[in-house]
Amino acid sequence: MYNLFFFWQPQHAVEFIQQDIKETDLGLPHRCPTTREPVAVAKSQAGFIRFLVMPTWTRLCVYVGGKYGPFWTARLKAQIAYWNESRRLAEFRGSG
Repeated sequence: MYNLFFFWQPQHAVEFIQQDIKETDLGLPHRCPTTREPVAVAKSQAGFIRFLVMPTWTRLCVYVGGKYGPFWTARLKAQIAYWNESRRLAEFRGSG
């Protein structure tokens, strides 16, 4: 699963950066924040999972029930831990 993420995430980031550049060229307001800064990317990913994906998933699991809820919830928590660790490493590297 992580391999799939690492395939798509950079492409997604490039698309948003290209959109940001085009909006700037056209004098349009920016529709979404973009950055290449590793600390900001890691914080953004962890925040997205924590504040949007996890609550949505939790409610869906309650609604539909089933045995896979705990498995996927654990995977989401592992993703949050991964991004928090990525942020810590990026901050450490940046503090030089």
